[in-house]
Amino acid sequence: SVEESSFAQLDTIQSSGWDVVGLSPQCNIEDVVNVKIATQNDSLPKTRYNLDELKDLESRLILITSSKAEARDKVNLYTDTLHSIVRIAEVLMKLKCEGNVIYNEWTLKCQCKANPEFDCKAELQRLASMMEQGLQNWRQEVKRARDTYYALNYYTNAQLLVFRENLSKQPCPVTVLDLLQSISPSVTGRDVSCCLQNDMSINDGLNDSGHGSVDFDHPVVERKKGFTISVRQEKSLYLTLQKLGDVLQSLCLRLPETRIQ
Repeated sequence: SVEESSFAQLDTIQSSGWDVVGLSPQCNIEDVVNVKIATQNDSLPKTRYNLDELKDLESRLILITSSKAEARDKVNLYTDTLHSIVRIAEVLMKLKCEGNVIYNEWTLKCQCKANPEFDCKAELQRLASMMEQGLQNWRQEVKRARDTYYALNYYTNAQLLVFRENLSKQPCPVTVLDLLQSISPSVTGRDVSCCLQNDMSINDGLNDSGHGSVDFDHPVVERKKGFTISVRQEKSLYLTLQKLGDVLQSLCLRLPETRIQ
C-alpha cells in the first residue's frame, strides 16, 4: 500500500540517510539538496533521493493519517528537517547568484535520524538564520561598493564576479575584454595590463573570497556527531569589490556615469 511504502522509505532515510546541501554548477535547487543512503545493502531500490522525491514523500506522509504517536513524531521530524534544509539551500543559491563566493566550496551533511546529543531542528534553524544575515551583510557591502565606485554600476553582480575572478590574469581573458569593451570599445588588453602594473597593490586585493576590508561573515565550519559542515580549499583567488572598483574606475574614467536598473 501507499502507506506501507511511504513509511518504508521514511524508515530507510531516517535510519541510514544523510541530508547533503552543497552548490552545483547548475545552481538549481533540485541539484543543491539530496539525501544519500549510507549503506552496503545492494537490495535497496534507491541510494539517493533528490529534492523532488523528498517533497513527494513529504506530501504522501502528510496525507497519511496514523494513530501511532511514534509515526507522527517521525513524520514531523522529517518535514521539519526538510523545510530547514530547503531554507538553507535557498540562501546558498542567493549568495552565489549575488556574487558571494565564500560558500562555493561549502557542504553541509546532516544525519536524518533523531540525534539525542543535540537538537538537529534548532541547529539547522540557527544555521539558516546565520546565513540569511550573511546574505544581508553581503548586499550592504555590494551597495556600499557601488555607491563608492560608480564604474561598478555598469555591470551586474554576475559580471562583477567574472571580473573579480579573472581580471588579474595575464594575458587579459577574452571574457573580461568583452565586458570592458561593451562599455568602452577602445579599451585593449594592453590597457588592462598597464593599469594592473601601475597599481602595485593589486595583489593586496586578492584573496580566496573577495571580501573587502570590512569584518565580513566567514563560512560556518562545524563538526559534531551526525552533523558536519566543511569547506573545500577554494581554487580561485578573487579581487575585492574595492580593488575591482579602483581598476574599473581608472579604465572607465572618461565615460559619463550611469547605473544598471
